[in-house]
Amino acid sequence: MSPRCSLPPSTRPVAPPGAWSLFASWVPYILGQRSRALLVLRWLRFPKEGHATLVASLLAKRSPPTPLLWRTVEDAELPRVRAEVEDAVLVRLRELVPPSLRAVLVADEGFGTPHLLERLGALRLDYVVRVAPETEAFHDGGVCRPASAWAPASMRPGRVRDVRLTAWRVPVVALVCAGRGTPRAPWCLATSLRTASAKAVVDMAARLEDPAPELLSPPVLARMAQDSGGPHPPGQHDRLLLLGALATEMLTLLGAVGQGLELPRRKAARSSPSLFQQGCLYYQALPLMPGAQAHQLVAAFQQQLEDKPVFRTLLSAL
Repeated sequence: MSPRCSLPPSTRPVAPPGAWSLFASWVPYILGQRSRALLVLRWLRFPKEGHATLVASLLAKRSPPTPLLWRTVEDAELPRVRAEVEDAVLVRLRELVPPSLRAVLVADEGFGTPHLLERLGALRLDYVVRVAPETEAFHDGGVCRPASAWAPASMRPGRVRDVRLTAWRVPVVALVCAGRGTPRAPWCLATSLRTASAKAVVDMAARLEDPAPELLSPPVLARMAQDSGGPHPPGQHDRLLLLGALATEMLTLLGAVGQGLELPRRKAARSSPSLFQQGCLYYQALPLMPGAQAHQLVAAFQQQLEDKPVFRTLLSAL
């Protein structure tokens, strides 16, 4: 988050209350009127707090990922509860993502398990999931080869339709492979996308290399936890994340309001700051801003908040 901006001070969300129940307001607001969305699923570890957080984030072309849905557990408990947590997050996503929105979930090799692939199929969630190159892949009437062996000899990605993966023979619409003959290990991608080109699938998987939302970085979370008297148990950790995500969204809205009013753009390290960065600059400049200009900005911002009841709902709950 550059420039730096202090964010306001955040259950194990098995059941409400907590951040888990509030996602019913947060997720529809973030998804908005989109007809398509690319989501990334990843585990983030926070050794200092002893937490692990599974987060599904919304990826955009020109802005940082936005945390959409998450759940935190004690890091020591992760081996025992990982499958349960992943299942709960996927079910909640299915509940909150409208059927009219074409969402695709991308995830790394850690999610390429038979259970998770079957669960994604059962929930009818479209996906692109990396699987290990040595994963057993069955095709052509039961011919079994490692997934990487299906990669074409050329540098272009290739696709094999209607394969079954692992010894459990989990049915997958397609296996896309790329990178054979290059210094890095081949990318092997299980996907539910029947009509997408192999290149489009690889491009989606490449977004796994995007950084995680900065809000979820250990330094930012450590600052937030310290400001709010932490460290916190998992439930409070998730609420703190939601409060930070809400503050980030409000600062982004402030940046959009200032831009809409055509107020003088505040100086930033970048020549083209994001709306979030611009919002931070407006917020920091408010005490020294000319009175009429400050009143105009605050009044327009307040009107935007009143037009978006999600802010009132979430702030009152937090």
